[in-house]
Amino acid sequence: MRLQSLLLLCMALLVLAEPGLTPIDDRENWVGQACGYIDTVRWAGFKKVPRKDTTGAGALQKCKSAPYLTSVALCGEANFPGNWHRIYKVVDSVALQACRKYNLDVTSDQVRAMYQNYSKLAIPIPRVNKTAMQTKPIGFNQTWFDEKYPSIRVYQHNLDLGQYYGNGMTAWWALILVIGIAINVFRTVLFPQYLRWTSNSNILRRQLSLPATFGYKHSQPLQTMWGFVSWCCPTRVQSLVILAYLAMCLILCCVSYEAMDSTTRWKKRSTQIQRYIGDRTGIMAFTQLPILFLFAGRNNFLIYLTGWSYSTFNVYHRWIGRVMVTLAFVHSVAFTINSLKALTFYYSFPFMRWGVVATTIGALMCFQGLHFFRSHWYEFFLVFHILLAVFFTIGVWRHCRTLGWMEYVYAAVAVWGFDRLVRVIRIFASGLGTATMTMADPSLGIVKVDISYSKLWKVKPGHHVFLYVLNGIRPWESHPFTVFQTCEAAANGNMSIMFRAKEGKTYNLFNKLKDSKTGQFKVLIEGPYGHHLPIAKYDSQILIAGGIGITAMYSYASECVRRSSGSSGTLNFNWIVRSDSCLTWFHDELALLLSDSRVTVNLYVTNTRGDFESDQSSIESKNEKDLSDSPGPTPFENTNLNVIQGRPNYVSDLRRMLEEAPGSTAVSVCGPPKMNDDVRLAVRKNLDVKTDRIDYFEEAFCW
Repeated sequence: MRLQSLLLLCMALLVLAEPGLTPIDDRENWVGQACGYIDTVRWAGFKKVPRKDTTGAGALQKCKSAPYLTSVALCGEANFPGNWHRIYKVVDSVALQACRKYNLDVTSDQVRAMYQNYSKLAIPIPRVNKTAMQTKPIGFNQTWFDEKYPSIRVYQHNLDLGQYYGNGMTAWWALILVIGIAINVFRTVLFPQYLRWTSNSNILRRQLSLPATFGYKHSQPLQTMWGFVSWCCPTRVQSLVILAYLAMCLILCCVSYEAMDSTTRWKKRSTQIQRYIGDRTGIMAFTQLPILFLFAGRNNFLIYLTGWSYSTFNVYHRWIGRVMVTLAFVHSVAFTINSLKALTFYYSFPFMRWGVVATTIGALMCFQGLHFFRSHWYEFFLVFHILLAVFFTIGVWRHCRTLGWMEYVYAAVAVWGFDRLVRVIRIFASGLGTATMTMADPSLGIVKVDISYSKLWKVKPGHHVFLYVLNGIRPWESHPFTVFQTCEAAANGNMSIMFRAKEGKTYNLFNKLKDSKTGQFKVLIEGPYGHHLPIAKYDSQILIAGGIGITAMYSYASECVRRSSGSSGTLNFNWIVRSDSCLTWFHDELALLLSDSRVTVNLYVTNTRGDFESDQSSIESKNEKDLSDSPGPTPFENTNLNVIQGRPNYVSDLRRMLEEAPGSTAVSVCGPPKMNDDVRLAVRKNLDVKTDRIDYFEEAFCW
């Protein structure tokens, strides 16, 4: 396992560093551009080619002309005396690179032979007749070079800074990831040292890692403008990471601009700055592509290395996308203002049109990715987002194809392709399964599902899969479900899921079961995904589940029971449900937990109406029931089972549980957003209840 983690770490560092490994244009390229005086004369055998040369005739005739190539080499010799490697790079930047696109490769030895044969015939610049056809090389033009080179150096240096600064922004994420990986290694591999070294971190956790940035809502969305503007508020430590990223981007976009009184291309300083801003922001946007795609993928191996949730990476993915689109927008505006007089000419080139397409689609993706659309129409959002991403990638590819910096596009496409390939491999590894679906509680819309699969992987706490129901409605849709094992599924080697019918796919499946109460469906399973939290490593555990969140918490509870041999700690299992009917359809699983004397199960029954309850009078009479009365007899005879009417007071109840829990304690929750936020707040307020370490873990899907 440690070897696998080490390999994943190496892959992560390579992916993050790969674009930065590409050499940035150096002085040889600048010198080559400053040797442009060579193109001001008429060369024998050269034919006039159109400005839009799609056949490569202009490039090929240069590469086939020994006098022309020798003239370029003489210019290189004047700047790099005796250094043939750098001289050849000058020639390569001026002519040879373009020729390779048309399958003509002139080697270094061939250029050297031309240089040795023709350099002696070079005509000094004062004797060159620019109106006559040149059949011999021309010498180095020091005056022209000195006039052109400074402005070229400034321009190219700004391009280099754009790439340096963009890689620096990616390096920021690499640093954050390395810190996350180190913490995860301490928390999992070096757990005893982790508890000892972090024993005095309650203030930091109370103020940074646990609370939401504003108020206490983290899982619950913050809303304004009648709910249209809504967002999930990151934790404070996440916000600090994002804020530092935004500040770095802003600063790097505003510093180190070098403007001259006059250049060979732009006479005014303001015009130079416009172009430099446009170039830098465009390049910086390109550099964020690989990390943007990596953070969005289901098969992001950094999830396993850092122990962060998919939702955490989604938060960072969205902010990287917003920054990238903002940079692209500034790039477009600055370039448009700078080239206003020649805009019609530029729009005749495909790279310009595709750049506009990519920027427009990127802005549309940011708007379409707002929380309001994701939470209300997730399936439509997902399909439309993927389609937009495809066209966005095509636009960026076509935009960069002639400009350069394609290494970032290649890296992004490789990451996306890898994610899709691994998804297919996961489906084949899990095999074609048969899902037996049974109504557990019709009034609440609870359905239990037992699934046969290939058994090439084992169900572990924290796992979830994406399920494709082939003989259902819209079989191409996949839905995420937490996987666990009921007692029956564990005996058969199958996996289980449970869901509560709400809308869309789950509602349609529920309707199919109304008559027979059970049914079988062919399914494809994509998974497993998710990360395993080290809850069982703590001396004591307090697990809190709300409704269908029992699937995640039960997996961790059963794992703790299996590993509890000789443990002096306690396991406090809390389940908040609408009805005590769960004592029937989840009987065997609760009995398994209660077979361990260290386990206490608290069942909080809220007596709220089921989504699919049809008998209104029975509900009303049930709600009028005195909440102080206990429910009817349960199938358990165990003093460790407590059935409690109403909802828990999370702050006071959690304080009592923590005081009774010996040693280090893990508090984990999986339930509705409000419950998650309430428990998070209760943990914050009770961190100092005891001297032993208290850690909070949350299993939640954030839109």
